[in-house]
Amino acid sequence: MISDFEQRRQRIERLTADVSRLEEQLANHRDETAIVKERWIEPVKQLIGRISRNFSQYFAAMKCAGEVDVSVPDNPVCIGLGLTFSPNREIFRR
Repeated sequence: MISDFEQRRQRIERLTADVSRLEEQLANHRDETAIVKERWIEPVKQLIGRISRNFSQYFAAMKCAGEVDVSVPDNPVCIGLGLTFSPNREIFRR
C-alpha cells in the first residue's frame, strides 16, 4: 500500500515537472512568435495599403468601388476584400 502511494507521488511529481517545463516552452514559443510577427506585420500592412490604393483606383475607373484591408486580431492575420459594382451601394466585405 505504501509502495503504491510512493509510486503515485513520484509520478505526480514527474508529471508536475513536465507540465511546468511544457508551460515554459509554450511561453517562450509565444514570445518568439510575437517577435517574428512584429517584424513582418508592418511591411505586410504597407503592401496591402498599396494594393488597396491601386485596386480602388482601378474600380473607380469602372464607376465601382473596391478596397483591400488587413486586420490583425490575436491570430491569424486576416486580409479582406471589399467591393461594390454600384456607386449607390455599400461596399460588400469578405
